[in-house]
Amino acid sequence: MANNFRIQKHRRNGELYLNLIGDFDGSSAMELVNVLNNHAGGTEKIFVHTCFVSSMIPFGEEVFKKKLRVNGKRFDDFVFTGQYGESMATDCC
Repeated sequence: MANNFRIQKHRRNGELYLNLIGDFDGSSAMELVNVLNNHAGGTEKIFVHTCFVSSMIPFGEEVFKKKLRVNGKRFDDFVFTGQYGESMATDCC
């Protein structure tokens, strides 16, 4: 994982909020997938905020999209926000 990457998470009213912070690489993508696998159950909507992402490594973005599909996780209620939100949502969910 990128040295400076972390995920802040909290729940509110059946919704999961994730703030991605730092550089998003392949390991960061796996961390995000793991957080989703462990915390998304019973969630109505998942908000992924990318406004604190310093850089989006294309490989990390591809790992995220592929792992979501491979693991069968297709959340219809994702909301991506911030600078990288639109590119993360494309061909993802």
